[in-house]
Amino acid sequence: MGRELAGRFPEAVGVLHRIDRILGFSLSRICFEGPVERLTDPVISGLAVFRVSATTLEVARGVVRPAAFA
Repeated sequence: MGRELAGRFPEAVGVLHRIDRILGFSLSRICFEGPVERLTDPVISGLAVFRVSATTLEVARGVVRPAAFA
């Protein structure tokens, strides 16, 4: 989750690192490497969805100036 964004957009990497620092563990590692059992934990999967959404928003802000974002 989010590996392609991180590979294509430098601003995505910054967001991912900030989220990992705030959480105090590497959610990025779990999303990129698994194990799938950890990623499917409801708490981790919720954080992972937020992480990808926040990263997508940051990338979109660099590409377009949306009036709204859903």
